[in-house]
Amino acid sequence: MYAPIKIIGQILLQLLLTLVTLFVLYMSFAMLGMIIPYPGTEQVNPERHIFIRSNGVHTDICLKTTTPECDWKDFIDPLHYPLNKNYRYIVFGWGDEDFYINTPTWDDITARTAFHALFMGSQAAMHVEYLESTPVEKDNCARVNLSTVNYVRLCNYISETFTQVDGKPVIIPEATYFGRDRFFKAKGSYHLLENCNSWTNAALKTAGIRTAAWVIFPETIISYQKN
Repeated sequence: MYAPIKIIGQILLQLLLTLVTLFVLYMSFAMLGMIIPYPGTEQVNPERHIFIRSNGVHTDICLKTTTPECDWKDFIDPLHYPLNKNYRYIVFGWGDEDFYINTPTWDDITARTAFHALFMGSQAAMHVEYLESTPVEKDNCARVNLSTVNYVRLCNYISETFTQVDGKPVIIPEATYFGRDRFFKAKGSYHLLENCNSWTNAALKTAGIRTAAWVIFPETIISYQKN
């Protein structure tokens, strides 16, 4: 009578131990990636700059909308942003499409959405916002200077992340948080080893910017740029 209960208990205990072990390994890997630096390359004549901002969970990359090397208005149509009075800076953030669209605030998060984003290898989306003013450097926003060559590499990395049809990004209809932002289809799959912050980190590495070897937490990215 008690044998099946004992077996079930043993299975549940083994499952719990396995989950704890996987969590410890994941966090250990994350900590190791944080403390090992990616040295970057020399930014010769750093004539360009970007901003990296964080909301405490997610990081975005902010670039000037128009430079001699790249005019983002040719790629992200300002007509999608009728509320904007100008388009001084443009902001890119990569993430899970379902989580992005259905979780406008942290109060909207559900266990299903979080589980699906972390473990199911979800379809990605790009969140794009035009800013009317220059971002302000503060604890959660860091300015980074870089060379023109590396700036072009960064722009290419960002644009190539978008799903495109005839050279144009594919907008997700009616998806917006506050009317001054839009969502677009993006390449890649969001999961435990590839989240919004690891995408930002990979972008920085592409541009030869010193950062961590691998990142899942936004504080790590901001810290490397501040120090």
